[in-house]
Amino acid sequence: MTGHAQGTPQGSWSDQTYRSATSVSANIAEGVGRMQRSQVIQFLRVARGSAFETISHLSLSPIAELDLAALRKSYVALIEAIDTSLARLIDP
Repeated sequence: MTGHAQGTPQGSWSDQTYRSATSVSANIAEGVGRMQRSQVIQFLRVARGSAFETISHLSLSPIAELDLAALRKSYVALIEAIDTSLARLIDP
């Protein structure tokens, strides 16, 4: 998913999807490296937001050949699991 969707400009759907998906783990990692709980929680909240942003991008795929509808249940379940885990870390 690192390339550009054919016929779409750089910075559009494929790039946004890649950035939001990688932002989830990057924000978790950065939050874990913080010393204050309030900072950790802020990064976990950003990670949750990125998870939901990713689901939005995947749901709105402009690539006709990429049949994400068939995979929707799988990635929705994964995002929900990530959300549940992050919510428990934010508010134990």
